[in-house]
Amino acid sequence: MIAADVEAIQRIRGFAQQAHGWLLWVYAYRALDRTVDKESEARKQNTRDQYVQTRAMIEPVVRELQKMLEFTTSVRTAIVREVQTLLEQRKGNQWWNEDRLWALAELLDRLLVLDLLKDPKSAINNDFAAWRRA
Repeated sequence: MIAADVEAIQRIRGFAQQAHGWLLWVYAYRALDRTVDKESEARKQNTRDQYVQTRAMIEPVVRELQKMLEFTTSVRTAIVREVQTLLEQRKGNQWWNEDRLWALAELLDRLLVLDLLKDPKSAINNDFAAWRRA
């Protein structure tokens, strides 16, 4: 049982480290987003060149956002499995490992902050719209 707990704690902490990396990425994106000129004359005129430039600039961001979506999807599946495992342990009258619970709580905390950061970030949605048009 101890080996399974240690393995689960390592897996959960690995996810928490990845979530922390995504938090830093979203913070950096939010800071750099303000430097992009979204209302230039060329953009107002809807020229093809401006769309090509916009797409070239936004495409790496879109790829990163897709990676973040894949990460959150895989973490969600892992959390569900972890909670199911904890419930099975409870049915078997086994005590839960405190470190395992703390690692899970830390991961959930980071995912909550990540979710809160990306939700109010309307520029992400606007960037997707510009990328689709380009």
